[in-house]
Amino acid sequence: MLSDDEFSALAEKMGGNERHAAALRKLSREVRIEIKNASVNPSNRDIRTAIKKLRAECDRFTVALNNAESDWKILYISLENIEILSEVRGNIEGVKALCDQTLGINPPRHGNPKPGMATCALIVSEVWTSINHRAPGHNNDKAHDACEDYWRACKQAASKAVGRWEHYLKQARGNRRSERYLWISKDVSRIAEGK
Repeated sequence: MLSDDEFSALAEKMGGNERHAAALRKLSREVRIEIKNASVNPSNRDIRTAIKKLRAECDRFTVALNNAESDWKILYISLENIEILSEVRGNIEGVKALCDQTLGINPPRHGNPKPGMATCALIVSEVWTSINHRAPGHNNDKAHDACEDYWRACKQAASKAVGRWEHYLKQARGNRRSERYLWISKDVSRIAEGK
């Protein structure tokens, strides 16, 4: 189990109290889960490659179906089964739309982001906002230190690069109200602010 002193010290360093430490303590589980899941989940690149292949196969099937219809080869299919082709065409268009939607919500990622760091920065950012009534800037050295302290409190190896948290704090600021992370904001409000 994680040391309560680490979370309390971090909350105090950020200007918060024991309720903020409780939020940090509870949400640290999410960072550990994300890191653990990353070891078994496929990479974003693998997911995008598979979806692109499926999308290409749908296009190939559509072309084959169009060719069969344009050459009148379709007349050799019994009339009872001809309506299946229109259902198939509709289903293929649905699969294409799903592929496009999946590619849209999983954009290509550049670099090699470390699992859990974005969530860590988001949690620190939300607790910081709860304490200071505004989100930390991405170049705020105290916010960088708070992220690093929280990362170590979550039992992760210390990061050594200067400005390592800048990218993740920028990302946290942009993702604060996204559906994927809105629950973190609500948890911090509920625990730290007693709502």
